[in-house]
Amino acid sequence: MLYHRYFDALGLHFIRAADPFTLEELISLQTNSEKIPPETVGRPVLIDFRSVSLSSLDPADIRRHLMKKSALDPAVTQVACAYLVGNDADYAVVRMANVLSELSGINPESRSFITEIPGDALNWLVGWIGAVNSDALDDLQQAMKDHGTCGP
Repeated sequence: MLYHRYFDALGLHFIRAADPFTLEELISLQTNSEKIPPETVGRPVLIDFRSVSLSSLDPADIRRHLMKKSALDPAVTQVACAYLVGNDADYAVVRMANVLSELSGINPESRSFITEIPGDALNWLVGWIGAVNSDALDDLQQAMKDHGTCGP
């Protein structure tokens, strides 16, 4: 299950994964113009994977996900993306996927940041966003605190 919210004042997509979660949902979200309006494509993304276990993903599923992702418009795939993970095993899965993504020409690693620390993810994203609206940042921080649920 994925929860998505676009923070217009920040120019940032926030995605939170919750069980049950599949990589197919992520591709489906990326290609859904009703959920991701065209005018927001290419904006930075914060994906919160802290509520799911990525280490249970099959490597073949990750390769299939990357093959599907490689067929998407680079405006959709070549975006700055910070990943929040819950442990070292999930960090390793995201890191492996990012390396494969770069080797496949989908997204350079320089546009990716993986961390277990929400503040580090936000600090990295500020470099891509620029000036930050403090009220919108407070709203995003609240959404990140609510990571145990998949609702707003």
